[in-house]
Amino acid sequence: MDYVYEMINKNLLLIGMKCKDGILMIAQKIYHPIEKKNSKTRKIFTIDKYNLLGSIGNIGDVTRLVLRARFDNLRFKEIYSENLSGKVFLARLRELVHLHTIYWHLRPFGCILLIGSVYHSDFKLFSIFPNGESIDCELSIHGKNSFFLKHFIEDLISRYTSCKSYIEKICKKIRIFNSLKEGDCFEIFFYSRENLSFEKPISCNLAIEIERFLEPYEKTEGGF
Repeated sequence: MDYVYEMINKNLLLIGMKCKDGILMIAQKIYHPIEKKNSKTRKIFTIDKYNLLGSIGNIGDVTRLVLRARFDNLRFKEIYSENLSGKVFLARLRELVHLHTIYWHLRPFGCILLIGSVYHSDFKLFSIFPNGESIDCELSIHGKNSFFLKHFIEDLISRYTSCKSYIEKICKKIRIFNSLKEGDCFEIFFYSRENLSFEKPISCNLAIEIERFLEPYEKTEGGF
C-alpha cells in the first residue's frame, strides 16, 4: 500500500469537515496557463442530494467507485423507497474496497474516499482507506501539504462555526501553503440550513464566490 499513499500525498488537496450547521468538502484545482482553462479532473462527486463522495488517487479507480455508489443508491431506493445514506452507505463501499485487498486476482483500489452523508438531519463524515478500513471523523484532509494545513483547520474547528465562515479562510490558507496562482480554483460542496442539497457546487472561483455568497453573510453577521 505504500505506493498508493505516496501517490496520494503528492496529489492536490481534498478536505472534508463537519461544521456547526452541516458538512463542507473542498478540493483544489489547478489552472493551466497554456490551455487557459482549469483542470477537468474532479475530486468531488454528487451521489444524490443527501450524499457526496470525494476521492483522491487513481482516476480510474475513483470513477469505478463513484459509478458503483450511484448504482447501489438507485437500487436501494427502488427496494426500500428511501436514499442509501449514513452507515449503510459507508458499509456498501467499504466492503467493496476491502474485497479488493483479500483476493489475489483483484488489485487494491489506489485511492482514499471521503463520504459526506445526511441521514435524518444527522451529519456524517467518513473516510475509507485503500486497505478497506474506515473511520467516522470530524475532519479528513489528504494531499500535498495536508499535514501543515490540518493544524490550521483543527484550530478553526475548535471554534465550531458555520460552513460559510470556513470557506474563505480555508481556501486562502491553501493558496499560501501550495503557492497557488490567482487563476487556480476549487471545487466546493456543502450541505447546511442555507443549502439543503449536495447536487450543485458553489462557484469554483473563490473571488466570484466571495462576492456572490459571502458578502451578504458579512453584512448580516458582522463578517469573519
